Amino acid sequence: MISADKQTDSLYHSMRAKYGKGNARTNGYRLRGYFLWEQRLLFMALGDKEKLGTLLDIGCGSGLMVRPLAERGHRVIGLDFNAEACDFANANGVPVLRGDAYALPLQSGSIDHAICCQFLNQQPHAQAPQLIKEGGRVLAPGGRLILVWRNGRSLLHRLAHGIGRLADRLSGAPDFPQVFHKPETLRRHAEEEGLSVDFIGVSCPLSRHGWVGEKSLLAGVAGASFFMVLRRPKSDAGKPGP
Repeated sequence: MISADKQTDSLYHSMRAKYGKGNARTNGYRLRGYFLWEQRLLFMALGDKEKLGTLLDIGCGSGLMVRPLAERGHRVIGLDFNAEACDFANANGVPVLRGDAYALPLQSGSIDHAICCQFLNQQPHAQAPQLIKEGGRVLAPGGRLILVWRNGRSLLHRLAHGIGRLADRLSGAPDFPQVFHKPETLRRHAEEEGLSVDFIGVSCPLSRHGWVGEKSLLAGVAGASFFMVLRRPKSDAGKPGP
């Protein structure tokens, strides 16, 4: 079976060729300022950096999201299926593995924390359970998996995506799929894998805190991305069997 990770892999080739290893657009962000803003929110969600242990970035692309952590000496591993992305991540100072997000080439319980940022946007609904299963499998007890993906319910997001898609067509850029994954569905998949939900919020540029509630009016109007923090229990005694 060819995973969606491999099927969408070629979409980013032209982006890397056009923008290079240091541009956030290579990782699918249209605005550098927006990328830096969500990066800051992600680091806030990670909490105390001195207690991160080993951090895995699933679908890391050019490694830009975790590059600041690698530069500060934290134990960071990027993972991407695309060989060119792996080269870019290495050039950006992020140690990287080439592999499939749906069959992570890592031992169970070997990672303290994992993130997956804006990868779900191009993945079909049927692949989400396997992504969460694999992300949870490699977590050590007490470890966290943080998912970040576009808020398809937001009026602002739909407007921005429509304008961006029109601009891409006019410029000849590739047409990226935009799949909206409902947070309640991902929560159910996580709970089926024995993961608990520590936090669900929506990033919002109009909020002074950075996040708003997932079902708030502001999230529906101007919410940008969902942030979901999942945790592997310190004891897996209650995890469902295979």
